[in-house]
Amino acid sequence: MAAGRAKPSLPRAELAQRYELCEDLAHMLTATAQEMLHGLGITEADVLQRCYQGLCTEPAVVSVAEAGWVICRLAELSAWPLPVSLLSA
Repeated sequence: MAAGRAKPSLPRAELAQRYELCEDLAHMLTATAQEMLHGLGITEADVLQRCYQGLCTEPAVVSVAEAGWVICRLAELSAWPLPVSLLSA
C-alpha cells in the first residue's frame, strides 16, 4: 500500500494473489535459510539479509516492499529476530 493511503490500490483478487505469492516464498525459503545457517556458518541476521538481497535482485519477482514482508515472515516462521538493518527496508 502506498504511503498515506488507507486502502490498497490493487483489486482484491490481485492483492490476494500477491499475498499468496509472498506467503509461499516465505515458506519455501525456510529450508534454504536453515541450510544457509548451518552450512555456511553465518548468523541468522546474515541469512535474512542475503535472502532479502536475493529477492530484490533483478529480475525480481516481488517488489522491495514485498521482499521486506517475505523476510519478516521468514524470520517469524524461523523464530528468529528481525535484524535492525531490515526493519527500515
